[in-house]
Amino acid sequence: MFSDTGRAANRVVLASFKVVLKDPGWSLILSSIPDLAKHIENDETSEERRQLRYLLGLAHFGLIHPARDFGKLNT
Repeated sequence: MFSDTGRAANRVVLASFKVVLKDPGWSLILSSIPDLAKHIENDETSEERRQLRYLLGLAHFGLIHPARDFGKLNT
């Protein structure tokens, strides 16, 4: 989804996320996309990234192990 060389394309994708996040009619849950978190948390100082960090709440979940977590998965 993101590349180190496609900065313009990356900005377009991040701007699209920002538009959706600002719309109160949308609830957005993004899962299993560490590339997005990596680009939002990037050290590069920009207004877009600052706004995205403000709008997003990142939650990190551990791996699900079906044998270990079977009881939790069925409740």
